[in-house]
Amino acid sequence: MDNFKLVILDYAKLHLDNPKTQKALSDLIVTKQKNFERTDENFVVLDKHDMIGTHYMIYDVSDLYSPKLVFAIRTTFEDRAKKHHLKT
Repeated sequence: MDNFKLVILDYAKLHLDNPKTQKALSDLIVTKQKNFERTDENFVVLDKHDMIGTHYMIYDVSDLYSPKLVFAIRTTFEDRAKKHHLKT
């Protein structure tokens, strides 16, 4: 279990200037693109829930200088969804 690290990114839209937030969002985009059929390298798979939700990400940190995202899940709280006029 020492080779894994849990990262929680909450309400990304409020932290977009933070390099760690940018890295986490970049990892999510790359992972989503790899798992999305018929996508090309210029297509970004991101939605509003990614910006206002809470992401729980598990990284494999076996290589400290190149951590790899191995699992991610997102939740969106109802109050935030209502505030931004989104359906949950």
